Amino acid sequence: MRPRKKLFLIISAAVLVALSAVILFLTSRPSPPGDAWEKTAADPSPELSPVPETAEPEVTVPPDPVAAYVGGRPVTVSELSTYIALSVDNLLSELNMDSIDWEDSSGDTAISDYVKKDALEILRLYAALESKAGELGISLTKEETESIENWHEDAVDALGGEESYAEYLEKNHMSEATYLRIYSSNLLYNHIYDYYYGNKGTGIPTQEEADAWADARGIFHISRIFLSTEGADSAEKNRQMQNAVNIARQLAEGADFYRLAGRYDSYGSEYLVLSDVSPQYAEALRTLDVGTISGVLEMEDGYYIVKRESVDVRYIMDHYPELVSERFNELISQWASEVEIITTECFDSLNAASVFED
Repeated sequence: MRPRKKLFLIISAAVLVALSAVILFLTSRPSPPGDAWEKTAADPSPELSPVPETAEPEVTVPPDPVAAYVGGRPVTVSELSTYIALSVDNLLSELNMDSIDWEDSSGDTAISDYVKKDALEILRLYAALESKAGELGISLTKEETESIENWHEDAVDALGGEESYAEYLEKNHMSEATYLRIYSSNLLYNHIYDYYYGNKGTGIPTQEEADAWADARGIFHISRIFLSTEGADSAEKNRQMQNAVNIARQLAEGADFYRLAGRYDSYGSEYLVLSDVSPQYAEALRTLDVGTISGVLEMEDGYYIVKRESVDVRYIMDHYPELVSERFNELISQWASEVEIITTECFDSLNAASVFED
């Protein structure tokens, strides 16, 4: 018997939180890029069949008109409404607010217009992820597919019945289809990220790229020989200085740094950020290129001889994920910009405030 989700509320919140990093670059902008939007088009719904002359003329109102087309896919008003709610939730979280002032604006854009367009930007992002996954031959695993297939049953069980589940969706201005798309998009995001930046990812930075990225941010990998003078009298300090000078001389004559360093208990290798060390030490390290060795560096606590090492690419990726997250966000932004959005007159007349507050 397969395990049940403990609380659907927790699951849905976790999904939104997990995906917030993906959509941060969209929701944090004052407005979507203007040149990526097509002019409003009339809703290209098929014309109604001619009414026989003998019949009473009827006015047929589409039950759920199309508000936009995202990557060629029609988005109805009811579907868009759930993403407007998601956009509002993101905005409230970003601004640390409890409610939206619909009279306010984001730059020159009214809040109502902002969340409408942002909702389409979220849909644009999901369409881009789905398209790129298909292009790369990436799909959900069997377990992930089963979790989606079992979502409804798990949600109903967690909330105590169909009626409670329906009330939950209505209260949160959501639909099951929207939750499932958020969830599946998050899974695809993870798979695409692994494709580029996993252990054998095609987008892993080269050694030169990682070194340059770390250097620009003052992140250094060093090996050092340290001769301490803490608590030493003048004679001991002089002896340590002579030892340091002797080591530096041997290195200058071609001695192997690591073989020589192994004779000292104080030998070590570490990563450091220049802003975290003394200005004197940082200035000395900054003069070193990768692979070069310093002379004797006299500091308050003793004498240092330092070799600057190349950074380990995987170490930098693990400890400074922004190395690849910046690159990945650029890729996602590029993919999303290629997804066409066409809005209809229905979108223009849609009042986001009334949709969200209904």
